[in-house]
Amino acid sequence: MGDICIHDLRRTASTHLHEMGWDSDVIEKALNHAIGGIRGGYNRAQYAEARREMLQAWANYLDGMESGGNVVPLRQQG
Repeated sequence: MGDICIHDLRRTASTHLHEMGWDSDVIEKALNHAIGGIRGGYNRAQYAEARREMLQAWANYLDGMESGGNVVPLRQQG
């Protein structure tokens, strides 16, 4: 396996958050991606509450993964 960079982790988070049903604008804002034009240029608090909820859900998901919850073990061949 090759080196992993921060963008790999961001891509993984984005993919999973989309699969979890979170709004694309909330995800993009949480990843500090620019939302074009005037719509995204001025409001630093945009989606603040939704981002808090989403990031808590993400933290809960990661905690579950760490503790073995919601993980389907793969059978070992042999």
